[in-house]
Amino acid sequence: MKQWLRSTWCSRSLLMLLWGVIAAIPAFAGLPEPPVELIAKVIVTPNTPQQVVVLQWYPAKEGAEPAGYRIYDAMPSSSGELQFKMIAETEKTTADLYDLALGTHVFYVTAFNAAGESKESNWARVYLDEKQQQKIWFVTDPKNEAELGKVYRYESQAVSQGKQMIEYLLQEAPLGAPIPYAAGMVVDSKTGVVEWEPKAAGTYAAQLVARLAGDTTIFATQLLIITVAAPPCATISGTVKNESSDPIREAWIVAVSADDNGPNWRISHDGPVKNGEYELKVQEGTYVLYIKAEMGPVWYPNAFDVAQAERVTIKCGDAVVANFTVKTPPEPKYSLVAGRVTAKADGKPVMAVVQFMPHNSNGKPTEPNTPGTSAGYAAKTDAEGYYKVELPDITSYIAYAYPANSDDYLPQYFDHVATPTEATPITLPYNGGAVNFALESTPAYQTSISGTVRDTAGNGIVGRVVALQIDASPNGGITSTDYARATNTEKDGSYRISNIRPGKYVLLAIPETRDFVPGYYVAGQVAARSWKEATIVGVAEIMPAVEYDITLQGRNGMKGYAKLEGYVKGTPGKVKSTGGFAGADAVPGTLVMAIDPNGNISDYTFSDPSGWFQLTELAAAEYNIVADKVGYLSFVSTTTLDYDKNSAVEMEVPMSKQTSSVEDDGVVPGMNLSAYPNPTNGNVSLRFGAAAGIGELSITNTAGEKVMARTIETVQGENTMMLDASALSDGLYFIRLNGRSLNATGVFVVMR
Repeated sequence: MKQWLRSTWCSRSLLMLLWGVIAAIPAFAGLPEPPVELIAKVIVTPNTPQQVVVLQWYPAKEGAEPAGYRIYDAMPSSSGELQFKMIAETEKTTADLYDLALGTHVFYVTAFNAAGESKESNWARVYLDEKQQQKIWFVTDPKNEAELGKVYRYESQAVSQGKQMIEYLLQEAPLGAPIPYAAGMVVDSKTGVVEWEPKAAGTYAAQLVARLAGDTTIFATQLLIITVAAPPCATISGTVKNESSDPIREAWIVAVSADDNGPNWRISHDGPVKNGEYELKVQEGTYVLYIKAEMGPVWYPNAFDVAQAERVTIKCGDAVVANFTVKTPPEPKYSLVAGRVTAKADGKPVMAVVQFMPHNSNGKPTEPNTPGTSAGYAAKTDAEGYYKVELPDITSYIAYAYPANSDDYLPQYFDHVATPTEATPITLPYNGGAVNFALESTPAYQTSISGTVRDTAGNGIVGRVVALQIDASPNGGITSTDYARATNTEKDGSYRISNIRPGKYVLLAIPETRDFVPGYYVAGQVAARSWKEATIVGVAEIMPAVEYDITLQGRNGMKGYAKLEGYVKGTPGKVKSTGGFAGADAVPGTLVMAIDPNGNISDYTFSDPSGWFQLTELAAAEYNIVADKVGYLSFVSTTTLDYDKNSAVEMEVPMSKQTSSVEDDGVVPGMNLSAYPNPTNGNVSLRFGAAAGIGELSITNTAGEKVMARTIETVQGENTMMLDASALSDGLYFIRLNGRSLNATGVFVVMR
């Protein structure tokens, strides 16, 4: 009996042990795999002493799903030994690390879940250099406006590490644009208070310097660009009526200074038209007037083109009457547009909704001026996928189809594209036949990209987010895969793109209103204007939700009534010496921007399917025209507009695909200057032709800030020179060479 009991007990113990082993097997099999492709880079935060380390990695394609990630950091000892310690835990696949000690840091990341922690990822190193860390910085922002006859006062303040004594001084601003120095401006060397009594209206510039009194080689600068307006001393008023003498109830009147050779060339005034009447208080000068109304802009007196506009000259004390008689827009004519929605894979009909959204130049539908819905006009397909809708000929439209009752198919824009920037506008009456869609099946990925589009104050922005896939080329460069997904934001600016193909992406946010500027997502910073400055977002086959918040800048550049238009063309080969294009094709969806001398965007647009673009409401000024599209080298050119001979300028923009880390030996089509290597992570070699003499070289970033300037001596013929770009942050930079017989522009990219 005792032997049986002993045997039974042993059997039970063995079963329990086996059960424990079996129970442990799923737990062991449930460990996540370590993250892959960990990268680290340093970002210097402007106007602070902080250097931020940005980490980014990708989830493993295999293994159990992680619940989160742990970040480990080590600093080498004098013997080179590394002792890692965990410094953070996160559910995201990115991390911003602040307040790290100066010197070399080595990081790795692990994944964890309920079963345990994975092995370590690859190691990533960064070096936090004391030279990059600001020892002095400004904590105040300058006032940018002043009034003639009143004293301008700006109480600037800079702070330093260790609270060392600071002294202030003023210099002429190192600008490439012809903005005059604010002569007579003074600063208190101890308090930093700036005072100035301007003598004439216009725009003026100065550079404020704060430096350590004990070491004048350590300093910070702040650019002051101040627009001085004379107090209004005259009045322009009048009526706005239609041809039947009925008042136009609502419109907007704009008076733009036409004194492009004088100090007032950036001055403009505007105000509402109510019940057919308006009144503007203006300074002395010459103006061009135009009305913004439902029928489009109408120039005084009743012209539809600025070339026929009449100038109005007024002196202080005058009261000028300028009446408009505008044509009432005709009753819209309705046209029938029809088509079919099918599945791309098998041609079967798809029950879908097709929207026709009034279109504007930023590639985003806007609310129509006639009865309808805020989303435009919509129609549902029948059981066979057919639809039809009547549309008024008040505008062109972008057509957009999405499945009505399922998530089985991806939405699509006409004509068979995934993004609104490349959609083909439909102009009525439409003679292109049926407007058909062939929807692709939704991929079965457990992936998503989400976040919020917002302004610099944190308010949500309504618009659209486009995820554009990029990939590494065989030669080591970054190229586009022509795969993209887009989605609308909610009213609070939030967005989500689900079931997105695994890969690497850049995110482009396009605002609904033109008060803001499109931009590419950059971790922890304001959105970039170039895709090469964007933070690359990784999407794995199985991954937790990651939030990517995109902060957009306001569109606050100089305004006027000049315009620039042209075509964006691809250049598989070099640009011909005759100025034409070799093997040129249209490049739709290219973001084209006019950047004013202050570094602000005056206007922007996306090229249409024919490559055509138009920038309007530009002031008389010298602009950097920048064209940017994922997978292409950025283009930049300098163009001067005025209100006389160059109020309507045409240009062609050549775009060359980036197929490697060095494109055509660093030559950017349309430039007369080459930079090699491009992109670079250190030195840049410049090559350009010039006559013998003295010139000025300047480097500016996309925010218009000058980061480098020097005087150079050139020889007759080809010149080469080396620039040290190792201290520059990752991003796109503009090169400009000026001299008596030297005028060259170019771009290069810093990418680590």
